[in-house]
Amino acid sequence: MWFNALSKKKGSKQEDESSPANKNDPFNEHRDNGSSRTTAGVNDKKHVPPASLLSSTAAAIQSPGLPQIHFLSRRSPIYCTTACVATSQPLATSIGLHMLRGLGGNAADVSVAIAAALAVLEPCSTGLGGDMFALHYDANTRKVKSINGSGRCPSNLNIDVVKNFHKSQLDFTMGIHSVTVPGAAQGWEDTINKFGSGKLSLLQILEPAIKLAEEGFPVSTLTALRWNQQMDCITKWYTPEEIDGGKVEMSTDGKG
Repeated sequence: MWFNALSKKKGSKQEDESSPANKNDPFNEHRDNGSSRTTAGVNDKKHVPPASLLSSTAAAIQSPGLPQIHFLSRRSPIYCTTACVATSQPLATSIGLHMLRGLGGNAADVSVAIAAALAVLEPCSTGLGGDMFALHYDANTRKVKSINGSGRCPSNLNIDVVKNFHKSQLDFTMGIHSVTVPGAAQGWEDTINKFGSGKLSLLQILEPAIKLAEEGFPVSTLTALRWNQQMDCITKWYTPEEIDGGKVEMSTDGKG
């Protein structure tokens, strides 16, 4: 029982669910009041414990005699002495580290480099045709400054155009008029100019992303799934002739 494994301590007797200790235990959140069930078991399909609790349980079981740490996460925290780069894609993270260690860039340089890389590696998550926002903390002045790279509304777009062009709110949401004028590109440049190290040009910072786009890269499983699920949002802008001719961008066979 996962709950029992978490609640037991070395040298102590196992307590049942009705004891005061277990009633106040935050891990006992799956107990039904008035139920004949005494503990929440892994085999109970309606009350399967979170993966994080199962991980904590496994660690406690595999380390008998050691103090139990109820760490509710699937990953341990990472501590750094000089710098840290965190992204959702290992290739983007490696680009950021190279920008810091190999090229002498700073956090602003790295942020733009990995944002550009992720636009290539995970186009279903982010892209150059969107917005960007940045918060920059200066350790010397101890002040935080920001970059607002949000897109602007097209100058000729107004409510009458939207109402006449779109039949419903959903139609507008999936239509071209819901897209702002992209602010990411200018935001990247502003970030480098205002907060960058001054050691790297925009071309140097974008070069790793350009190389990925030109030479290709391995697509991770989840990215491939999300990418494929959203291809309809791209193919709807192509004619049947263009799709049959393999002219659909961002697809493996050119046909979406």
